[in-house]
Amino acid sequence: MWVSPQFAEGGAFREGDTLARIDQADYQLAVTRARSQVAQAEEALVREEAEGELARQDWAALGRGEAPPLAVREPQMAQARAQLAAAQATLRSAQLDLDRTNIRAPFTGRMRERRANVGDYVGPGSPVAVMFSTETMEIRVPLTDADLAALRTPVGFTASQANPGPAAHVNMMMGGRILTWEGRLARTEAAMDSRTRLVYGIVEVREPFAARHAAPLAPGMFVTVRLEGHSRETLVAAPRSALKRNEFVWVIQPDNTIDVRQLRPAQTTADEVLFREGVADGERVVVSHLASPRQGMAVTPIDRAGEPVNGEAAAPAQEQEQLEIRD
Repeated sequence: MWVSPQFAEGGAFREGDTLARIDQADYQLAVTRARSQVAQAEEALVREEAEGELARQDWAALGRGEAPPLAVREPQMAQARAQLAAAQATLRSAQLDLDRTNIRAPFTGRMRERRANVGDYVGPGSPVAVMFSTETMEIRVPLTDADLAALRTPVGFTASQANPGPAAHVNMMMGGRILTWEGRLARTEAAMDSRTRLVYGIVEVREPFAARHAAPLAPGMFVTVRLEGHSRETLVAAPRSALKRNEFVWVIQPDNTIDVRQLRPAQTTADEVLFREGVADGERVVVSHLASPRQGMAVTPIDRAGEPVNGEAAAPAQEQEQLEIRD
């Protein structure tokens, strides 16, 4: 019958605001009928109580011993009380249906999609709108076991006042500018994905539509999240291509031979792999492809231009392979 001006895509509303109203006529009639049933039930209960009192007086005057319940109309009074309770419940249900003809916002938020308008027919359970809360925006991020160790966060973690969770910096490129929102890791899921071996964490950003932000953090955006670790530590960084088969690093010794090391990286990014141990700062690592590397194989390191590094050449020639190195 009526819709609010905010009952439209993008409309902002506060908790408790009336967004739309449906025809109340049928529901008002139901409330009137329910009130009539309550009045009848109350009258029946009063009559039964009076008749029960008269029956007790008659038994006291004419009867002997304790009066049986049926003689003093106790079952009839219990039935009358039950009928009154049922009528009152029907009235509360009818009143609740009438109240629900005013469709109110369950929280403060924004309208995402309107599915009903003035003149449309809707019934119980019919969706009339899709809306979202602007109190908190959640971002689901994948975390490896190394990430959890760096964050000192267990599986099934839930932030509390004592441990509010690691700080999160949410970034997005829009219109040639980098937009940033500050949040925290609120919780992690209590199970690990059996296919990817990842645990997903939930980052919360409070009041994403507040004026203090350069732009709103809206649903559907693709963002980058950077989480702050529990403590700082020194790691050795190498190009991502230096990690072979996800577990090997080929280090070039001073005599230009290969030292095959089986290492587990502390963390990986799109461009780099980070190690806590196993590789020292300044060591040369293989970043190109070698068909069949062997421990102690002699190689000729080359730079990006394809020239030997420092004019060095390895021997014997039949075991040499050329490769690009990075310090």
